[in-house]
Amino acid sequence: MEAHEDLYTSILNSENAAAFYTRGLIKVTMNNKYDACRDFKKAFEMGHEEAKAKMSDYCIAPETDQ
Repeated sequence: MEAHEDLYTSILNSENAAAFYTRGLIKVTMNNKYDACRDFKKAFEMGHEEAKAKMSDYCIAPETDQ
């Protein structure tokens, strides 16, 4: 669980879209879809294109500006 904690620490005040995306994936495996959705949204807002697909999978209503 140490890697999981390191990721959470690295995200604090982070502008790293990949870190939010990865944390979202971890939250999915922990069956925490609500928080995973929040991380995928943040990653997408920061330019992580793969996060959009995950938003479609795990968010009730994907919020994207198209």
